[in-house]
Amino acid sequence: MIDTPLKVLYILGSGRNGSTVLADALGTAPGMENVGEIHWIWDRGAGENRPCGCGEPFADCVFWQGVLSDIAAVAPQPAAERAKVRYATLEGLAPLRLLGRRWANRIRPRQREYLELTRRLYLATAQAAEAEVIVDSSKRPVYGQAITRLEDLDVHIVHLVRDARAVAFSWRRKKRNPDRPDGGYMARYPAWKSAVGWAVWNAMGELLRWRRKDRFLQVRYEDFIRDPQGVLESIGEFIGLEATAALSGVQELMLSSNHSISGNPSKFEKGAIKLREDREWAASMEAKDFWTTTLLTWPLLLRYRYPLGKGH
Repeated sequence: MIDTPLKVLYILGSGRNGSTVLADALGTAPGMENVGEIHWIWDRGAGENRPCGCGEPFADCVFWQGVLSDIAAVAPQPAAERAKVRYATLEGLAPLRLLGRRWANRIRPRQREYLELTRRLYLATAQAAEAEVIVDSSKRPVYGQAITRLEDLDVHIVHLVRDARAVAFSWRRKKRNPDRPDGGYMARYPAWKSAVGWAVWNAMGELLRWRRKDRFLQVRYEDFIRDPQGVLESIGEFIGLEATAALSGVQELMLSSNHSISGNPSKFEKGAIKLREDREWAASMEAKDFWTTTLLTWPLLLRYRYPLGKGH
């Protein structure tokens, strides 16, 4: 049996912030199971049958089918209905929920059922993996705030931040996405749109930090890439579990198969992975995009110790 409360390490932040590689690294530590962006399990997993991190289509993944069979008796609704309730539960009035306004946090019966399902999902996953800690890289601030309310869970939040200009540059790249059913490409956004998203999601992260100071750790992606061992050890100390990970060299990570849901296509990489800081954006990003992103995000850039120019 898995002792409760179960520890959940929730990685919060904007898209393209490096959460997939951090979750992969944490998942190599004894007692920790990386489940990727588990909030997508009913949409992209059960609904669209996208591939699990192990490479198998979701419907053929023995691990996840075992987990779902354990909770099917208490949650007979179809995946589409669960996904619909998830949106109603977590997407509306997001900033006000984080501020704790009573009228924005009233939970309806169907929403309560969804949150209870989520609690059972975490516990069943930990049982199947024989894990002490579930690593969830769903990133969404409101989802992170919602799961902190669930009984039997001890949720620790790692707020992962990355330079907004690097994030905007990444969103502009054309990148294949083997996770998509049609084998197409990942979404691409103009600089202004990704900058606004970065600012809003990280600002919401700051609200959650204000509410969860005792269970909140902020990590810069650039610091993780430069000193992976040091950052992993600090996260392990934060959560009360050794998280040295299977680092075979100063900047090399040994990855094995996992059962992560959704996330960056890098989740399918296995074996020795070189950790390198991607600085292409500093040399190749168009000046218009660079300054648009900087102007829209500069208060938080300074808060996270990023210079407003390209030199860092």
